[in-house]
Amino acid sequence: SGNLQKAWGGISSLQFLLAASYTAMKDKMPLEQFIPLLTEYPAVFLKLDNRKGFLKVGYDADIVVWKPGKKFTVRAEDILHRHPISPYTGEELNGLVQQTIVNGITVFKDARIPDKSKTHGKPILADNYNN
Repeated sequence: SGNLQKAWGGISSLQFLLAASYTAMKDKMPLEQFIPLLTEYPAVFLKLDNRKGFLKVGYDADIVVWKPGKKFTVRAEDILHRHPISPYTGEELNGLVQQTIVNGITVFKDARIPDKSKTHGKPILADNYNN
């Protein structure tokens, strides 16, 4: 149907996008070139650059506290999406996310979601986001 909220597993392994990407690219490019691949470039490509992708006054306070030098092994019990499966289960990845802040509100900290009763993000739809 195109509705990601109704998809069987949501977006499987999105939880590990930063670590998996960094693991694959850490020996190929410096950190200063890697970070924009997951921040600025997608925002500009999707025309969300008026509020997303940068740390600037007036932009959404979407921030990740991340330790690029910290390794971890993906375990099924640590997977937080609807169905706890991932192609990364059992794999060692580089770059541990310690905290995620969406619109200025902590939504992930210390390997858990503090308040599962509500969401703090909003759907990003190119057709109506910039209006």
